[in-house]
Amino acid sequence: MMKLEEVYKQIPMLGTLNFMGDGEPLMNPELNDIIHYAALHDIHTVVTTNSTLLTQSILDKWKKDKVYKIHASIDAADKALYEAVRVGAEWERTKENLVLVGQSGIPLCINIVLTGMTMEGMPNTVKLAHEVGAKEITFLMPICTYGDDRDTRPKVSDVNKSLFRQTASLCRKLGIRWVFP
Repeated sequence: MMKLEEVYKQIPMLGTLNFMGDGEPLMNPELNDIIHYAALHDIHTVVTTNSTLLTQSILDKWKKDKVYKIHASIDAADKALYEAVRVGAEWERTKENLVLVGQSGIPLCINIVLTGMTMEGMPNTVKLAHEVGAKEITFLMPICTYGDDRDTRPKVSDVNKSLFRQTASLCRKLGIRWVFP
């Protein structure tokens, strides 16, 4: 694996470093060192995490190292659905960590993958974002790399269209930026 120092030597105009995609960045024991190196070279860092492993200590380091934004991928705003989607995760701990991020001063964005199961919770996710101090919410469509995702994706229906309108209205009312790629 190429170290960030080597990448930076090859691409000195590197401006942003995004930790996102498959896997949890906080599982990398070198993550904080990489973020610190990036900060020393004026590279903006964005971290996408499921937020289960966040601590105040990590957030303090990230704030010092000027992490630009934290995206918290949670996929549901209520305990039962969250724990059904994120098997093994604990809703209470995740929500506490979301509050920590919201209070940290690092901009927080909530990420939700919309599926047939999670569509109904869109408005509650916006309320949660407001409650924990997130200024942005990103609704993503599932990307199934292991086959056909047509059964996973939410269906186009009058009910779902109404959920979108209700959610968009709630975002405007609560001052939450809505991102829907």
